[in-house]
Amino acid sequence: MLFHAPAYPGLRTAFASFRVVALEPPGQAADAPALPAAAAAAFLTFAELADQVHDVLVSLGILYVDIAFGVGIGANLLAKFASNHPTSVRTLLFVGPLATPPGWMEYYSEKLLCSVLYYFGMTGNFKNRFLERLFSQDTLVSNGPLVSYHLDALSHVNAVNLSHYLRVFTSRDATWCEGLKALKQRVLIFVGRSSEFYRDAFEFGKSFNPAVVETIEVEGCAHLVLEENPAAFKEPLSLFFQGLGIL
Repeated sequence: MLFHAPAYPGLRTAFASFRVVALEPPGQAADAPALPAAAAAAFLTFAELADQVHDVLVSLGILYVDIAFGVGIGANLLAKFASNHPTSVRTLLFVGPLATPPGWMEYYSEKLLCSVLYYFGMTGNFKNRFLERLFSQDTLVSNGPLVSYHLDALSHVNAVNLSHYLRVFTSRDATWCEGLKALKQRVLIFVGRSSEFYRDAFEFGKSFNPAVVETIEVEGCAHLVLEENPAAFKEPLSLFFQGLGIL
């Protein structure tokens, strides 16, 4: 996830008492070099990326995670990680998770975007399409600094590496949600009302035991709820943590 701390400084209080480990898929860091040809040709599948979360935590000597926090496809990866290692996670916190396989229009649209990234790089059209996915129309029109920040961040993304990662995104299927009903961890899901994956978030919530999951809809936001309306995120998050005895 792109983390822009100035956009939601109030969340620093909620996370101040935690040791935070930020995970990024191979080649997705800012100004990352192109992946070696062999690594690009054998880019990790969704299941392998989820397994790699556990491998990284073990290498850091971390055997238990209080909060697994993921956005978009990152939410699905952490849900899969929790399903594979249920005793390693206490709480799941997700923003805009995905549940359904891509329809044919989305599939071919994403395939086209991958091809554009691979052969032409980070074009202006791609940046605009990506921002339209992240933010509501009101934010795109009115919030200059926030949009400018993400435009600049996209300029530091390796386009070829991103095209490999997007292939994982477009290969998603319904099996991503298998095994989640058995989880006993509390699950909190946020979704923006204007997100193109709005319905996915609620479908994803149905993959869990209804006794442990809560989905919060945030008006006036698209995918990045934390960026567009941090206040709507902070209060329910603080109450959620207090209910768990974390704060």
